[in-house]
Amino acid sequence: MVKEIYTNGLSAIARIEFSCVHAIAQMGYSGICLDTERWRQLIRITEKERDDAQSSLEKVRETLKYIRQFQKIKPHKCRICGAFY
Repeated sequence: MVKEIYTNGLSAIARIEFSCVHAIAQMGYSGICLDTERWRQLIRITEKERDDAQSSLEKVRETLKYIRQFQKIKPHKCRICGAFY
């Protein structure tokens, strides 16, 4: 593993990670305090943002489909999800 760390230029990252091992192990052993209500709130916020973004993308997709009816535009394949627009 050491060879791969140096080959990929990750020695600085490895030093940071290795210096945290004791603290992370202690957290795993002792547990950590977690504000579960705040965590749930962040989940709700994130899910709403995700849903809003999905809705916006669907509107753009439908608009492009409508425009394509009147123009000879070649469909574009999304590099992220692979869907055609």
